[in-house]
Amino acid sequence: GGGAGWPGGGGPGTYLQLGDTPLDHSGLMPPRKLRALGIERFVDVGSGADVAMRPLEVDRGLRPVMLGGQPVVLVQLSESGRVAYAQRPR
Repeated sequence: GGGAGWPGGGGPGTYLQLGDTPLDHSGLMPPRKLRALGIERFVDVGSGADVAMRPLEVDRGLRPVMLGGQPVVLVQLSESGRVAYAQRPR
């Protein structure tokens, strides 16, 4: 998919930590843990649409991006509706 919904100029900034919490988590992160970090939204990297939060498998660290003034996690939706963590758009 294209870059629908992304601001110009190379995309949003990336967080390396939120507050005092480094984001080098690995493994399954439940929504309550994500919300504890201040993350309230998943956004589909292809369409820019909001995606319902659900447990997310993270490998080698979480990198939320700034979107609409808040940290969000970019995800990719598979055909079956599974959610996979996506890095920031290129």
